[in-house]
Amino acid sequence: MKVEIDSGCGFCTGVKRAVSLAEKHLSGGRTLYCLGELIHNTGERNRLEALGMKFISHSQIKDLKNVPVLIRTHGEPPSTYELLHSAGAITIDATCPVVKHLQQRIKRTVEEQKARGGQLVIIGRESHAEVIGLAGHAGKEVIVIETENDISKINPRKPVAIYAQTTANPERFERLTAKIREYLDPAAGLPGMLVNQTICRQMSDREPGVRQFARSHDVVVFVSDPMSSNGKMLFEAACEENSRTHFITAEKELSKEWFRNCCSVGISGATSTPPWLLERVAEAVRRMQT
Repeated sequence: MKVEIDSGCGFCTGVKRAVSLAEKHLSGGRTLYCLGELIHNTGERNRLEALGMKFISHSQIKDLKNVPVLIRTHGEPPSTYELLHSAGAITIDATCPVVKHLQQRIKRTVEEQKARGGQLVIIGRESHAEVIGLAGHAGKEVIVIETENDISKINPRKPVAIYAQTTANPERFERLTAKIREYLDPAAGLPGMLVNQTICRQMSDREPGVRQFARSHDVVVFVSDPMSSNGKMLFEAACEENSRTHFITAEKELSKEWFRNCCSVGISGATSTPPWLLERVAEAVRRMQT
């Protein structure tokens, strides 16, 4: 039975950078505090905790004095940086460069929209850490659209500028954008809607690759964390191409029954799935042949 790891999966550039920063500051047995989950993967969290990382919530910032605190890849609103500064914490910013650039673009667009009496819309999941950070950079002048039911938040008689959460589903973004365009009042004489498809290319390019990978194997084992939005999207895509696709978080969840009458197994995962975990799962599948 052939076992192959998907060459396109594993940490994206932003996550690699964040993990590298964390490991650097944890070297020599030092302690590093991380504000929220660094990435949505329990196995990687456990590994970093073993190295000395401590995960904290926003409510604990006030108790920190002269300690290093890592800002995760999703980014944070300006208010978080102010809290860290007031507490005397040493901020290590691991915000993904793509997200950081998007924060700056949104801040500029808010001012432009104010000048033209317009609205700024972010298509994404309102409770997602990245969207919370993006909305914070927009101030109160932002509308978050997660489903078609949210479109009614928009004033149909005012200009609209749209951005996407970097990990949003491209098809969902296009569908919601089209619905918003239909919703706007044609009698208002509005200028053209400004649509900024700011989905990360590493994210959007992963879906076609996962689909092709799923089609090329008898069985697919998709390794991710249930909290990973990117993982959920890619798993659904793999399932659409291969009905024998199974979701696991660790190798202990594998079942030998999955591999009956199977010649090839593909191991894939999210951009938050650590390479060492993919290798561990692949090795566990190989052992099941003995």
